[in-house]
Amino acid sequence: MNVGEWIIKRAERNPDGPFLQEEEGGDRAFTNRQFNERVNRMADALLGMGVKKGDRVATLLLNSSEFLRYCLPAARSGRSS
Repeated sequence: MNVGEWIIKRAERNPDGPFLQEEEGGDRAFTNRQFNERVNRMADALLGMGVKKGDRVATLLLNSSEFLRYCLPAARSGRSS
């Protein structure tokens, strides 16, 4: 299992369980299902831009929850199915 698949497994096992609670800049919270859906949308957008398995995707982010919102979709865009 890679990091792109990890969130899928979390969403399957406990869809309504907490995944991420953001405190800085707002009180946004995501369940495993919600975060998986968000990751899927971003991964689909990357695939739509031509990103494919084996490509490199770079981001420059501060150490924050934003990292997860971009790292996981990049990993997911390399999925084979």
